[in-house]
Amino acid sequence: TGVLGPMPAVTCYVAPPPPSPKSPSPPPPSPRPPAPPSPPPRPQSELAPGAVQGVMTAATSCGSITVRWSAAQAKDGYPVVGYEVRAEREGGEPISKEAAGTAVEVTGLISKTMYSITVRGRSAAGLGLPSAPLSVQ
Repeated sequence: TGVLGPMPAVTCYVAPPPPSPKSPSPPPPSPRPPAPPSPPPRPQSELAPGAVQGVMTAATSCGSITVRWSAAQAKDGYPVVGYEVRAEREGGEPISKEAAGTAVEVTGLISKTMYSITVRGRSAAGLGLPSAPLSVQ
């Protein structure tokens, strides 16, 4: 698992330099047969980590929370290398934090304001699907 097949060969055509004024024009190149269609690439989301489960929060101080979660599952040999945690409030800019493990403190929250918290795993294939949103105040 995790091993991709060989890459298809790519044939490139480079046009010759323009002829000098003293030499006759070379004959036009013969048409090349069309290349066989290559299979479509797998969407990045298929290779990115699975959705994070078990998101929980605990208030650590006024304006900050600690977010914890269960590790996301790696896919096709792409290990999970980190997480993105987002705290979003209606009408405001989201707050994003990166985490190497399965917990992070999110600061800069406005007291007594409702936030939606989501967590996504990150691998070399990109960000995985977000967790189910968790509402906190």
